[in-house]
Amino acid sequence: MPINWLICLIVTLILYFAVNESWGLGYLLGSLTSYLTFGLHMKSANDYGSKKANAYMHAFTNGGVRLLVSAAILMVAFFLNDEFNLIATFIGMMVIKVLLLIFSISREIIKNKKRNEGGVESES
Repeated sequence: MPINWLICLIVTLILYFAVNESWGLGYLLGSLTSYLTFGLHMKSANDYGSKKANAYMHAFTNGGVRLLVSAAILMVAFFLNDEFNLIATFIGMMVIKVLLLIFSISREIIKNKKRNEGGVESES
């Protein structure tokens, strides 16, 4: 089980039992939406990277689909506010973005540290 799924499960359970059902379900809905849209993003990035025919159009279409899915999920959370908390849904949708940001920053720090240990100073 990847770490992001584990984090999603733990936070969902904590919110469900510590706060209330709508926060837990809203966070779960947002997290699942985030993973779905990230999967679509990765698919279009792979298509574009492999120079497939119409890759640009597929990337554009997948971007539109990701936007529509995210908007639809937020509207569902808004109109069904008894079942899903809108704020928790939005936070859940941001989880993968925050995890990717942390991963990217830590990767750059490690890369710069290895570069500096090798005797090559980084230019700032």
